[in-house]
Amino acid sequence: MGKEVEDWLTNLGNQVKKRRKDLGISQQELAVRSRLSIGTIARIETHAFRNPTLETIEAIGTALELKDSLNLLKNKN
Repeated sequence: MGKEVEDWLTNLGNQVKKRRKDLGISQQELAVRSRLSIGTIARIETHAFRNPTLETIEAIGTALELKDSLNLLKNKN
């Protein structure tokens, strides 16, 4: 896997974790809200989920109360 992809996955995981903590919710609560498994949430936050779909990212963004879920795709570094 290339450096750009690794950086993107790291950024995605960091953004999800930060927003989740800002909202004061657990990984379990985010999983329930997004209708994804807690394993998926944990793997995204630890940068181990290698192929998240747009649907997955949108579900997480919506559950994190973001106006534009696709902002999670932008590199914030």
